[in-house]
Amino acid sequence: MSEKKYITSNVIEYKNIKSISGFYCSVKNEDENNYYKKEFRYSVDKILWSDFKELTNKNLSKISVSIDDVLYIEYRFTRVGDESVDLTVESISLDVDYLTENVSPIPECYWYTPAGQGTGGNCCKPQIVYDCGCNDGKNLFNPYAIGNSLSIYQQMCKLVSNMFGICVLYFKTEADKRSRDVILKEYSLENVVDKKNVKVLIPDNQLPTREIQFNSMMMDYPVQFEVHIVKQEFWNIFGEGTHPDPHDYLYFQSYINKMYRVDSVSEPDDFGYLGTYWRVSLTPYEQMSSVGFDDEELKDDTETLIFSAEGKFEEEIKDEYEDNRKDNQLNDLGDIGEGQDWLRRKFDINVRIKEEKVFNDYTMVADRYYDMTTVDKGNVIVEYKYTKGFSSNTERMISFLIRPRFTEKNISNNILIKSIENNEGGIRLILDNWDKNIVVGNYLKITKAGTANGYRKIIGIKKFGNVVDVEGTFDEGCVPINCAKVIVHDVNEILNIKGTNGTTMSIEQTPTQILMTLNGEKHEYSFNFDGFEDKWYAIILGMNKGHSNVWLYDFTGSEKIENTKCKLNLIGVSSSDTGSYDFGDTCYYDLMSARHNVTNFRLWSKLCEESLHNVILSQFIIDDTHNTLIVDNAKNELLVNNKWS
Repeated sequence: MSEKKYITSNVIEYKNIKSISGFYCSVKNEDENNYYKKEFRYSVDKILWSDFKELTNKNLSKISVSIDDVLYIEYRFTRVGDESVDLTVESISLDVDYLTENVSPIPECYWYTPAGQGTGGNCCKPQIVYDCGCNDGKNLFNPYAIGNSLSIYQQMCKLVSNMFGICVLYFKTEADKRSRDVILKEYSLENVVDKKNVKVLIPDNQLPTREIQFNSMMMDYPVQFEVHIVKQEFWNIFGEGTHPDPHDYLYFQSYINKMYRVDSVSEPDDFGYLGTYWRVSLTPYEQMSSVGFDDEELKDDTETLIFSAEGKFEEEIKDEYEDNRKDNQLNDLGDIGEGQDWLRRKFDINVRIKEEKVFNDYTMVADRYYDMTTVDKGNVIVEYKYTKGFSSNTERMISFLIRPRFTEKNISNNILIKSIENNEGGIRLILDNWDKNIVVGNYLKITKAGTANGYRKIIGIKKFGNVVDVEGTFDEGCVPINCAKVIVHDVNEILNIKGTNGTTMSIEQTPTQILMTLNGEKHEYSFNFDGFEDKWYAIILGMNKGHSNVWLYDFTGSEKIENTKCKLNLIGVSSSDTGSYDFGDTCYYDLMSARHNVTNFRLWSKLCEESLHNVILSQFIIDDTHNTLIVDNAKNELLVNNKWS
């Protein structure tokens, strides 16, 4: 790495990790006065990243990845000290424990010493043992007595097959006795009767070519290739006296990933014409009407391994169909039994849907919005019909546009804390003064109060006596010191998700942050800006495998009436580890009333890279509809079953 004040490494990939015990880093000319501050961040999908943390063994040990995860690490080095000193990062690596049980052991060979001779007796047993001793000449080697040689040859064939054979899934067929033709001396029908794993040898390791070949009719020509199957191994699997037959077929999962059919079988001219194996000629598999199935499971297994053009592109065809129809965006009518609104199950009639165009660089991204200010704070405004749950192992992304209103009223001045009391196990604050924003549902930012510090939601108030109850558990550490204070934050709850199993999540906007409360645990997403203003913002929340990122954008210039020239601008991204969660099979997605306007709410089934955010946020009609679960552009209400005022 070249000398810079600020350096980031390439993204480094690790697989099959069990744990991380430490790291090794070499920096040339580094000392206690001149060094690089070393930090790292990590991801399991290269989309959601943690914040940069100090590179220490303790922080590395906190990384939790499952067996199937791929871990991505990025390092950052910030220079400290005299810039004239030549500091060079030479290398950096992690001390990683891998899941060795997933690695196939390499066959080992050992010298064998009979028990009682030397240090032997405890070593592994030999695969082949032949005694050429000198007991009265009875066991002397006779080059014309080949019986033992044939036995050794058979053992070697079996040994070579076990060590170097490729494991294939072999589908065995047998003749349908009812299709016997005595004139042609054949059976016209075959049935697939069994499937087993069989090892086959490929002569000289000559795998079939991948080149497309054509005949004079411009059709692709089937490429034949040969494999060898050891008889004894085949008999051990399918029974004594069985043999490969035409119509049998094999699936090569390793290396080739193709299905082949047995074309012909012949005996080799091997040592002593012993015939220890078969030479089996294979051709690419083709479905044949003359081959049936005794077992429906065998048919399903075969159809899973082979594919037609339709099968290969089945998922893509389905996605394309959804993208073209755009049912979840262009439908105007739903099921009469469920109400005519196909999107919303409930809708508060006191909410006003207002027309206003929002632009990003002359591209219209929205034309209507929900005015949530017409309903008292904390009420459900919209409940969507989509109710499928998700878990921490499921990719989910939420995006929406929001415009906070009355931002000048959203935050108070400092208010001193006189004392903190135990309110039946809860935290009770006695304040020196009062503010109009001290209402249930808002937040207090508490400082210099020990373990009571942080953002805490107001759950009860008594204006007489300046008493405020906040969420949390009282303990001995809840002690205010000199100048302990609170700042009242008028918080807007945007989204509430409730699982039928009791799991809950809410997304809230404070004057300077985005808060997510998941199962009672609060996650703060902070950004380097002065705070929300009275203009349009875009928020994207991504969640996957215990990680979460929030991206905050603003539409610069959207505070003006004529905003066609406004542009989307990234303010920042913040991360938090959410841990595991599960909403079960069913949950409800609710938009909440507050001092804000909301539009373009989308629930996505798939994460997307930051580089594509400008695209998806600029789409009034989503192109990749198959990746969306809810798309709400705040269209005028249709008939819904449940309305309330």
